[in-house]
Amino acid sequence: MKKNVCLMRVSTDMQETLAQRTAIEKYVQDNQIVIHEYIEEDGVSGFKTKLEDRVGLMKIKEMALNNEIEKLIIFNSDRIGRRMELVGFITLLDECGVKILSVTEGCLNDGNDTDSLISSIKMWMAEYESKKISERVKAGKKAVALKGEFLGGVPNYGYRLGEKRLIIDEEESEIMKLAFDLYIKGGSKLVLDTFHDKGILKRGKPWTRTKLIKTLKNTIYRGQKPLEDGEIPYDESLRIVSDEVFYRVQELMELRTTRKKGHTTKFLNRSDALLEGLLFHICGDEHIRKLHVDYGNYGVYKNVKEKKLLYRCSHCKNYKYEGVKKSYGGKKYHKLIEEHIKDVLNNLSIEKLEKEFNETKSENIDQIKILIANTTMNLKKKKKALENATSTLEKVFMGESSMDMETINTMIVKLKGEIVELEELLLTSKSELASQERSNINVGKLVEKYKDFEYIYEIADLHDKKMMLQELIDKIIISETDVEIILNI
Repeated sequence: MKKNVCLMRVSTDMQETLAQRTAIEKYVQDNQIVIHEYIEEDGVSGFKTKLEDRVGLMKIKEMALNNEIEKLIIFNSDRIGRRMELVGFITLLDECGVKILSVTEGCLNDGNDTDSLISSIKMWMAEYESKKISERVKAGKKAVALKGEFLGGVPNYGYRLGEKRLIIDEEESEIMKLAFDLYIKGGSKLVLDTFHDKGILKRGKPWTRTKLIKTLKNTIYRGQKPLEDGEIPYDESLRIVSDEVFYRVQELMELRTTRKKGHTTKFLNRSDALLEGLLFHICGDEHIRKLHVDYGNYGVYKNVKEKKLLYRCSHCKNYKYEGVKKSYGGKKYHKLIEEHIKDVLNNLSIEKLEKEFNETKSENIDQIKILIANTTMNLKKKKKALENATSTLEKVFMGESSMDMETINTMIVKLKGEIVELEELLLTSKSELASQERSNINVGKLVEKYKDFEYIYEIADLHDKKMMLQELIDKIIISETDVEIILNI
């Protein structure tokens, strides 16, 4: 037996939900309809949420395709959605013989030739109105923020809510100053270790590396609280650290991050192996692969006093290549490689290094600028195309164009997706450009920092040695007879 199904979108506003349910119950009673199943969607936005991400609609679709639904009862057509892509969903239900009954609008598909057009117009108008409301809300929030007033939510760490605006919290702001200072001196490990030893929590919860990095990146600590549209208004009353301190931390984060082919690899400090993450060798199939840290038969337990450190190649071990060295003893190769590193760094030509760096940097900046220009041009074209497609859709609604509505709708959905991707690419490219333009100080500071490398290295502890090597070296390729060192600078 086919079912009568009711779709309800439950709002965070309990009064709205109650009013919706009351209206539906009165409607089905007046029209002598028996509801066999209620399907509820909690807090789902019909405007923002994609069709395939809505569990309730997907269930209704499956039931319709299985010929299990007689009638679908909704409060209003926007309960199904405000997105034009959902016109196809209603068409599918109609083709499956499902009657769509709206409490406020009546039957949406009673066979009248104008139903499809009317439903499309209603959805388009609802989407348009929703966009206007969203834009007004955003504009209102921005106006409030530009006045320095608080937009709501939880105040950032280091601040508390004053009279309609954020003000600096004395205790938490001192902790943030300490965090910035410690990060400059020894990175996130020093910050987290110090906070742990001193029992410093982030509002009752332990600090983690992820929390710390995200917090240190927030521009609010130099007096700029970001808005949703990307604009960052300046407010000196919010400043906790100087620009010099803030940007030094951002620079160090960049230095402690290696980016390759879209991936990000952070500094490694999971073991006490000096060359963790840096050692590579040439495998039996002639490919260069990273060696992993192993402690032989002893494992990595902390209560083992005598650990035999090895750097192993899992690939060579698995494929059992003959005549290829598969593991390297840490004790032997640490000393050998450290001597090679000292030789390489002591013989560096600063002038040549800076020249090569600046040439590469200039080339990278030029390439990014070209990418930004091309992306901006493409974005402009896509937005114009979207404007034209929307205008054509309006003409279809008004009967002034004979173009296929579904084709135009598909084009609009496709253009919106492409615009989002281009905007993300543009934002990423601009961020990368800013990073490249700031990086001119990195090589000079690194060279200056390590001009007395041998002395600095000798007096450093294991942790600092690891950080130094990972800051300076991209990879070390070893064999039984040779060591090749590839620098980051």
